[in-house]
Amino acid sequence: MKNESKHPISSEGVKVKSLTNSNGNKVANQFVITTAEGTFFQSYGTIVAGYTETGLVFDADYWNYSRTTSRHRNNFTGLDSPETKKRIKEGQIKFQQLNPDNHYVGYGY
Repeated sequence: MKNESKHPISSEGVKVKSLTNSNGNKVANQFVITTAEGTFFQSYGTIVAGYTETGLVFDADYWNYSRTTSRHRNNFTGLDSPETKKRIKEGQIKFQQLNPDNHYVGYGY
């Protein structure tokens, strides 16, 4: 039976790699996930942003969760905070629910 979930990331053909910082070092608990639906940035157990066929999308609840998350998000997108805010205002970055309701299940929350 096919999963009918509205979650935008399927598990088929998934590739996961650690996010690297500007010095080329892997960043703990920060991942780049590539799927048939696009390429996504995951911080710990939360999908924060992604590039899909419709463009750059941010999770509506977690895109600006903390200063550290924002720094890693900017690293993933290649945009600084002023440019990110400009593109949001212009509608170039869309918001979407990128995490299932129970995405913290299994993380002790």
